[in-house]
Amino acid sequence: MKDNLRRISFLLLLVLSLSACADKPDKLWVSKKVVKLGEITRDPQGQSFTLELKNKSKKDLYISDIRTSCTCVYAKSSRVLLRKGDKATLTVEMKTANKRYGDFEEKVGIYTRNNDTPTYIKIVGTMKKDE
Repeated sequence: MKDNLRRISFLLLLVLSLSACADKPDKLWVSKKVVKLGEITRDPQGQSFTLELKNKSKKDLYISDIRTSCTCVYAKSSRVLLRKGDKATLTVEMKTANKRYGDFEEKVGIYTRNNDTPTYIKIVGTMKKDE
């Protein structure tokens, strides 16, 4: 009976120690999670802005993909590899020449190699009718 209890205790400690050593999700910090553009008008040059990214995890962070919810939005990071504490800039461009009138909400998802859930940035605003 004591041997079984010791084995169970050993296995429990082994599982707990292995889970503590498992890869933890990346911690990507973004300077703004919601970008409010307000009222904008159609413009052949579109709208663009930059955000700051920072690696807040204890290991290297690899940006594996950046996806947008619309083909009217393009986003690119200045760096793919961020070492612990490193910063990068994310440049986001939104084409507004053919955007529909009214309220809009677009998303940019930043995927990192060690995290199943992307970091999202939301872009909101209202496209005014041409006067």
